[in-house]
Amino acid sequence: MFVSVAGNLFFAGWIASQSFYRPPPPDMFADIERHMEDRLTPEGFVLMQDLISKMRPKFSAMSHDSRVNRDAIVDTIEAESFDKAAFMSATARLMGIRNDLDTAMIDNAADVMEKLNPADRRVVADFIAMGPPGPPPPPPR
Repeated sequence: MFVSVAGNLFFAGWIASQSFYRPPPPDMFADIERHMEDRLTPEGFVLMQDLISKMRPKFSAMSHDSRVNRDAIVDTIEAESFDKAAFMSATARLMGIRNDLDTAMIDNAADVMEKLNPADRRVVADFIAMGPPGPPPPPPR
């Protein structure tokens, strides 16, 4: 029984660490700006900079809140007695934090896409098709 519980805790910890901790590149927004600067029209680049300016503080807050919540997940896993409800609650809070950021990003990006001309939207589409900026994620362990 002990081996079963230990195995479940190991897998829960592994899943939590892999599923909920995906570090962003050091300055994701700077990478986006560098990529877009020479490709967008001047008007389109200003709109993209405005979007980035709106999202930077939200992203910083999400990063902080996620870190705090990951600590709560770790606490539930390391507790003497595993509390499934506490673990589920902590993971749900973390997913909510990320969903809130994604919703804000989508809403704000949609507003910008409405204002961009078709050529600038093509630049954004090409950037999205490339995948996330920064180094690729590490291979699974």
